[in-house]
Amino acid sequence: IRKYFPASEWQRAYNVMMGESSGNSQAVGDNYPIRGEIRPSYGLFQIRTFPDRPSPDELMNPEINVAYAAQLWQQEGWRPWTVARELGYAQ
Repeated sequence: IRKYFPASEWQRAYNVMMGESSGNSQAVGDNYPIRGEIRPSYGLFQIRTFPDRPSPDELMNPEINVAYAAQLWQQEGWRPWTVARELGYAQ
């Protein structure tokens, strides 16, 4: 987290990660439809696989997962994560 997120977001990133996967880099979850497709979420930040995203195998790699989570955060803030919305980090 410290490698990819700014210091001001370290605690939030940690809270989101723990809320999404309990720190389990091998976590697989959520199989309800998003954008009309069933696409499970993978890894520490529970990132869904869409064509423009890393593969499930890549997302199970903690380094890739956290790096991609930081990229998503830079693009969209905390909005992509349900836990972040529940924690009040995103509307």
